[in-house]
Amino acid sequence: MSSARLLRPLARAVERQAFAAPMSMRTAAKVAPFTPSYNGQKFTVAEKAGAKMQTMLYAGMPQLVPFYWVNETTFAFAIIPTFVYFLSKYFLPQDLRRMAARLFISKL
Repeated sequence: MSSARLLRPLARAVERQAFAAPMSMRTAAKVAPFTPSYNGQKFTVAEKAGAKMQTMLYAGMPQLVPFYWVNETTFAFAIIPTFVYFLSKYFLPQDLRRMAARLFISKL
């Protein structure tokens, strides 16, 4: 897979922000944060930089934003049966053999 496929959406997001209207020209609806817990407080420089990076990521990959929970759930449903399979196929039988051997040796 080429790096352009990964970097192009991020570059487009940066480009969109670079050519956007200055903050004084934006409306309040566009400036309002996407967090429901916003109470009008002033942000520090670090918080503004973090929010800008999140906005760039969202602009670069908008298809992933509403499906984060779905992706996590799908991953969990895929990984849990895999763990169960490997435990039952490889790890648990080895432990059971070891415990049975210890029990047998202790009864001698």
